[in-house]
Amino acid sequence: MFLPIETRNQIYEKIIQDGVLTAKDDLRPFINHAHIPTKNLHVVKTMRSLRSKGFVREQYTWKTHYWFLTNEGITYLREVLCLPADIIPATVKPPQKDIRDFGGAEGGAPRGRGDSRMAFRQGPVSAGAPGSGAPGKDTMGGLN
Repeated sequence: MFLPIETRNQIYEKIIQDGVLTAKDDLRPFINHAHIPTKNLHVVKTMRSLRSKGFVREQYTWKTHYWFLTNEGITYLREVLCLPADIIPATVKPPQKDIRDFGGAEGGAPRGRGDSRMAFRQGPVSAGAPGSGAPGKDTMGGLN
């Protein structure tokens, strides 16, 4: 299948950026891909070519193709796209630290007995309160 180089490079850039690429199993020529501005047919055929060379691993589930870039595929795409060695896919990068502040002893509002569910559950219960289930009390409202 003849494929324009610009289209091929768009597909290659997307897979090297994310490390994973998905496409629906719809090979009709007028269907566009969801994430790349090209035909879905071009994406599927390009990825099948990379799979036959051993540069991607394919998983097919629920009429959707999932392609995962291998180490050989990373080096191949770096050579084809003329990328430096420090460009790596998002699936290979180590996860970033979570910088959100959850409060606690270090900062934020102090976590104590009054600001959680446990304060509600462990709150004081008077012995004679209605519905407390205290022994010797009528829990049915006098309908025994």
